[in-house]
Amino acid sequence: MGSQAMTFLTNAYLARRIAPAGFGAVGLAQSIVSYLGLVSDSGLSLIALRDGAQDPSRLDDLIRSITGLRLALSCALVPVGLLAAQFLPFSEPSRNVLRVFALSLPLQALAVDWVFRALQRMHYAAITQLATAALTLLLTVVFVHHPRHLERVPWLGVATGAAAVALSLNLLGRTGHRLSVSFRWNRSKRYLAQSLPLCAASFAITLYIQANFLILGKVHGDAEVGMYAAASKIAAVVFTITSLYFSAMAPALMELSARSSRDAARLLAESVRVTAAGACGLVAIGAAGSGSILRWVFGAPFLPASNALAILLCSGGVVAVTSNWGQLAIACHRERLLLWATALGGCANLMVCAALVGRYASLGAAIGNLAAEVVVGAVVIAPWPREVGLGTLRASLKPALVAAVALCLGCGLAPLGGLWGASAVACLYGAGLWATRTVTSKDISRVCSALRVPGPERCEALSAQP
Repeated sequence: MGSQAMTFLTNAYLARRIAPAGFGAVGLAQSIVSYLGLVSDSGLSLIALRDGAQDPSRLDDLIRSITGLRLALSCALVPVGLLAAQFLPFSEPSRNVLRVFALSLPLQALAVDWVFRALQRMHYAAITQLATAALTLLLTVVFVHHPRHLERVPWLGVATGAAAVALSLNLLGRTGHRLSVSFRWNRSKRYLAQSLPLCAASFAITLYIQANFLILGKVHGDAEVGMYAAASKIAAVVFTITSLYFSAMAPALMELSARSSRDAARLLAESVRVTAAGACGLVAIGAAGSGSILRWVFGAPFLPASNALAILLCSGGVVAVTSNWGQLAIACHRERLLLWATALGGCANLMVCAALVGRYASLGAAIGNLAAEVVVGAVVIAPWPREVGLGTLRASLKPALVAAVALCLGCGLAPLGGLWGASAVACLYGAGLWATRTVTSKDISRVCSALRVPGPERCEALSAQP
């Protein structure tokens, strides 16, 4: 959260100093490099995280093999980035920025954050992220003052990337491990066979999300795209907490799945209950205050996007709950299930979006996104046995019902203002969770005790029954 706040400040400062044209050039280059970075990692860090969490004795070998394979992929992608800079229809400043970003791809391959997560040393990952964000903000303020300083921006990124690698390697030494590199073709093929479905799934998600913007722009123009983009950004910020949660929960689930399927099932059930309680609350409160949030963040012209924001918040709630089974699939070496689920979800999104955008504009695009997430969740949950499948999903029904009731009652205060309505929904939802015993004092004490437990014992504290 802290690093995101500093990144936001960096972008705000940068936008004011290098003007919209320069800021757009950096944004275009970053969008292309994000795809190259996706391919250079290819899901390998997630596979290594799983294997390291399940068998910490293999970490040294994993560090050597995964780093070597990621370096090989990133070095192969450097000429691809340089060719893209030469032939893509961008401005010359944007091409220059892209060239520097492409040359820095091998540096990203040396990142070892996945090791900290595998060892459940989350504070090391947090230190690296915060230090990188703070250094980026500092260097940007010191060295970028005018639009003519645009070409300094990517080099500052290279400098902060190198500093982040140096810091992470120092912290890696404190865990008793060190960075080394090796490359064996047979072993690399085995890792790629496991990781490529995850890479393809990430590509599919990115493409079908961007497809909504393209369809909206074609049918309704830039203004409607801006409405949908504003709603998407707010929904992403609201559900940032769920991505942070799964960063911490996933290694514990992966470790337990290798040690005891019963303990893994208990942690999954608890996680579904916790994420459902949190996600349903975020959806209800955010939907009640959607208009006020849009007015406060983007201004009154964006108020027509309030319905789209409410639907996108529902999509975020679905993702927050169903991601539990996505983590279980990775822990159980069923990566292809995620690929199939994403592919079917993308098809559902395109069909619904194409059918509804013409009449409902950004709201239709949001409904298409919600349909995609529902399909993805259904496909990911359906193949599992009842004790870790639909039976576990029942834990989310009570929070969803409480949230619906709280939203209906809270909307009665809408004439007083969105913030009043959102506050009322929050109070009603909390009271409903307590009254229905969805959340109890034992839950609160267990969370506090789990936060005080260091290292791998945290997963046992979370999975213990009261």
